[in-house]
Amino acid sequence: VIAPLLPPPAARVGLARRRSEGSLRALTAAFAAACACIAYSACAPPRRLLAPEGSRVVGVGFGRSGTNSLKQALDRLGFVTYHADQITYRQMLRWAEAERARVNGTALRKEAAADDAADAVIRAGYTATTDFPAANAYRAFLRRWPRARVVWTARDPRNWAESFVSTLGRALPVLRAWPFSLVPEAATSTEYCCRGAGIR
Repeated sequence: VIAPLLPPPAARVGLARRRSEGSLRALTAAFAAACACIAYSACAPPRRLLAPEGSRVVGVGFGRSGTNSLKQALDRLGFVTYHADQITYRQMLRWAEAERARVNGTALRKEAAADDAADAVIRAGYTATTDFPAANAYRAFLRRWPRARVVWTARDPRNWAESFVSTLGRALPVLRAWPFSLVPEAATSTEYCCRGAGIR
């Protein structure tokens, strides 16, 4: 009963070929459009938005948990984001002092050292923080920015530990050895990051 309603076999093959050619053309056009969008986004300067006046962000996630991606996102939103890549020598001295205070100091000295390090970051003009060592001193930043938004980045614990040990964990023995031992604050400030993550 249905057979007479179908076109003859040769016509059916031609119809299928025209449909597949049309689908292939549509797929090729979609692929070309997607490539053009990717090329434009790679070449075009990132569009910066204006973060609301006075807004601040404190990242409390450990390094190796997406903190660099968070930094890039906050920068595009108009924040000036402090990340481990931005540490200056003077700030490194303050983070090293925060580590010495954490190991040997009283509770008051620990708080004062963390506050001093946070003040150095804020004076440099940063309006957001992410990554170590700032994540370890998040309370100091929140004392200065009580209305700040807090962002916590997290990662699968096993993957995080492997990533941390293969990067920052490997850097610590190198920083303790010569010639880096000539600047002991480099290792001490890195220890501040490691101890904050619970790694000795």
